[in-house]
Order: sequence, then structure tokens, then C-alpha cells
Amino acid sequence: MIQNNEIFDCGGGIVGYTGGMNGSYDILNNHFYMTTSVFGMGSCINLSFTSDTGNVNISGNYFGASQPFAQGSPMRIGGSGILWGGSGAGAFKSVISNNIIKNIYQPAGSITCIRAHGLGAFDILNNTIGDLNTPNSIDAFPGSTSVFAGIICRYGD
Repeated sequence: MIQNNEIFDCGGGIVGYTGGMNGSYDILNNHFYMTTSVFGMGSCINLSFTSDTGNVNISGNYFGASQPFAQGSPMRIGGSGILWGGSGAGAFKSVISNNIIKNIYQPAGSITCIRAHGLGAFDILNNTIGDLNTPNSIDAFPGSTSVFAGIICRYGD
């Protein structure tokens, strides 16, 4: 379990390439942010699992800005993925729920906030992407034709 952490000023937050976990992986109530704009954070969570891993729970996390709870100035990201989840072909289900993603910008490319991929099943529930009270709370390469994707689900990836 990875829970109640502040993960900031790093190139990547949580990276997991694993198999054989037999279905227990929880990432709960963490804060991902950057206090500097010198470089951008890559993927905040990048998980890649094999066929016998599942029951992944990514819930209650905050992504963005320069302070906990996605507050402060926008967080610059260097990669295109904010939250990634990989699942194998097992009988397990992964859940991505109740996360807040806001106050971010990508100065040179596209943004994908949640990307669920793999051969397993996913429930993507009750996540908040952006902020209705803050214009441009997610900004992909201002002035360009870059793509903003809130949620992408890809089977067989």
C-alpha cells in the first residue's frame, strides 16, 4: 500500500512494473505536485502489470499545482500521462476512483489525464478532471493543436 504521501519535484511519481502480486495494489490519498517549473513531472502513476495482477485501487489522490490538494500555481508536466493503470488478463478488476486532477499544464505537447490500458477490467468512477471555477485549469500546449484527453480506455494495450 502506498498511502498519505506527498510526492513532489520528481521526474516520475510512482512507477510499478510488476507481476505475481496476486491482486493487491493500493495507491490512496497521495498528493502529486511540483514546487518548481524547471522540469516537468512525467507520469504521476505509471503501473504496468502482467496477467496475474489485478484488484488495483487508485483512489483519493490529488494531481497538480505547486502545493498539496492541487492548490497554488499550475504544475508543469513533462510527459503526456497523469495517471496510468495497466492490468493483465486475469479475473481481477482495477478501480480508479475519487481522484482530483487539476491545475496542470503541458508546455510542449498533449495531455492524457487517466489512461487505463491492458486486458483486464476497469472501473473508472467519480474522478474530477479540471476545475469549473478556474479557466484553463488543464492547459495543453497553449496556442497549438495539441490534444487534451480526460479519460482513455484501451483494451489489449
